[in-house]
Amino acid sequence: YFPDDPQLQSNLIDFFGMQASTSTFPFDQVFVRAADNAEARRRHLTLVSTGVADFLLGDTDHRYKVTHAGNRCFSRLSTHTTQGGVALTHRLAQESADILAEHVTKNRVRLGFEDVLVLLRRENPDMGELSPEAQQNFKEVSVGPTLVEFDPALHPHPDCRTATRYFFAEFGGLKSRRLLVAADERKVYL
Repeated sequence: YFPDDPQLQSNLIDFFGMQASTSTFPFDQVFVRAADNAEARRRHLTLVSTGVADFLLGDTDHRYKVTHAGNRCFSRLSTHTTQGGVALTHRLAQESADILAEHVTKNRVRLGFEDVLVLLRRENPDMGELSPEAQQNFKEVSVGPTLVEFDPALHPHPDCRTATRYFFAEFGGLKSRRLLVAADERKVYL
């Protein structure tokens, strides 16, 4: 593992508005697995604790083989997304959506109960299946990765049985949107 390059960090900061957030995201604690192939190296960006970061940086001889050391926070995109001249190569990972939520200020959408249900029940729902408010919210963000927030306090609904605020990693195009939640994990939220 070793810290990733500043250009990638700059692109993530610009695309997701992370620098303008209330607290700075700890990019000095983001690591990638070392590999011979530069692209394979950047498949997943992992957020580790300060202790693990110190340990990994101190292992200059690469004596230790570390297979997993933290939470995956970004995953490589198969195609690049561009917004305002920023080329983005990674998306948010669902595994760390809650951690990233306090840092993401751009490409973020709040949805109501019914819209979240549509996204959880359907793999690639058409934009027309969402409420007009949700459609408008998605038009205001870029095509590509988005952080979706559901807060039952902001969107009360009689069928909602939770008071918990949820965050979802999402990816969308012009005509459809998709939560990046594994099919077997979706039932937890339903």
